[in-house]
Amino acid sequence: MDLTCSLSPLVYAELYSLLTARPTWADTLEERLEEGGLEREWLEEAAEMYHTYWLSVAEYEPMLVLDAEHAHLASWLLAGLVRKGESNEFSAELQQRIRVRHHQDLAREIGTLPEAFAVTIVSWTLGKVIGDYDIEYPVVPAVLPADDDVAMAYRGLVQHVAALPKQTPWPEILGSATHWRGAGLAESLLPVDPPNLSTSIGHLVRLARPHMAEHRHAKLEQHWNRSDFVARRNVLTHVRADGGVAFAAASKLASDHQGIQPTVAGVTQFVCQRICEELGDSGNRPPWGTKWEGLQHDITVW
Repeated sequence: MDLTCSLSPLVYAELYSLLTARPTWADTLEERLEEGGLEREWLEEAAEMYHTYWLSVAEYEPMLVLDAEHAHLASWLLAGLVRKGESNEFSAELQQRIRVRHHQDLAREIGTLPEAFAVTIVSWTLGKVIGDYDIEYPVVPAVLPADDDVAMAYRGLVQHVAALPKQTPWPEILGSATHWRGAGLAESLLPVDPPNLSTSIGHLVRLARPHMAEHRHAKLEQHWNRSDFVARRNVLTHVRADGGVAFAAASKLASDHQGIQPTVAGVTQFVCQRICEELGDSGNRPPWGTKWEGLQHDITVW
């Protein structure tokens, strides 16, 4: 299982082409590019280079992917757009453009995007959807959080969810693991003193509000803040009723796709908003102008 954000050159061709089509973002993108040592014209040039390379490999190796350093650059650039609102609509438009361009170039429909093209943007963090669990999750981000423990724990969750059997109901413990890990990540992403899971979740949900459309945030809040998430976590951990929630009911809910989907979605949001914050930090300015020379080598048609 590939746990790196390796994507088709077509993804980057369409991403950078789409960004150039947003004139109201031009000043923000130009400033961001300059911070990384890239020229204003870079977006158009990069879009053309990636598309030319895609056309050179599409017929004989259509699932070819580029290494995650290309995704890192793209995600670093996108993090500069965090004040432009939520990114879900932009993500959906990018996915549709990939489908359209793929059909134009190869005269073949692709429907549900295969992993090579399964790009997503969560909280202006670029990622790739892997496995057959869902068309939106789990997400492998271009880069992981700086905290090594959080990064390892999130990778473990992604690997677990991507490998879940299609057939449901699952053995209860397969689904329960997402609640345990989700709660642990929430506490680690925003620890409080003294430790309190409900307080950590409350802070994370509030931080998510600017990153999400209203209806998505309402679902996030209902699952994590106002429902019985903490009680279910406690029941599954201690095998004793808690807050009116019985182990049998919590087990049943953890045994199918819909039962764990809001937890997977929430953890993905919390982790990606942390990554966006870290990539947007003014002290985090990789020398992309220098690194681009090496990345160009990957996509040059000789």
